[in-house]
Amino acid sequence: MAESHVVTGLEAKRAELAGRIAACRRELEQMESDVGHLDGAIKLFAPDYKLESIRLKATGRDQRLFH
Repeated sequence: MAESHVVTGLEAKRAELAGRIAACRRELEQMESDVGHLDGAIKLFAPDYKLESIRLKATGRDQRLFH
């Protein structure tokens, strides 16, 4: 197959992106757990606090898929 080098390159890029997706999912799960713990701590000190009143804060991270 004359284009095997192209397929090999595409395969490597796919593996890289799939690995990044898996890492992001693990990071997201950890962040969700952390938020849950913070929510619990807030409720411990202020049981009537409305957690939904906390506005999201932008992080400024680069969100582009391809660099």
